[in-house]
Amino acid sequence: MKKFSGIIPPVSSTFHRDGTLDKKAMREVADFLINKGVDGLFYLGTGGEFSQMNTAQRMALAEEAVTIVDGRVPVLI
Repeated sequence: MKKFSGIIPPVSSTFHRDGTLDKKAMREVADFLINKGVDGLFYLGTGGEFSQMNTAQRMALAEEAVTIVDGRVPVLI
């Protein structure tokens, strides 16, 4: 298993007022953090609203995160 090191911040989950995933905001946050030099991104942790999401919402967020990051840094879920 690969050992992770460096700065790997928790990423907040972003939603529209109607409760749907805000993919544009997700991309903006990920791009900002990656451009600032983080070594990875940690989604669905304690700062990510995971406890308020159902399994389908968690899967959708995880899939979108991996798509957005596109291999630029490791994604931890």
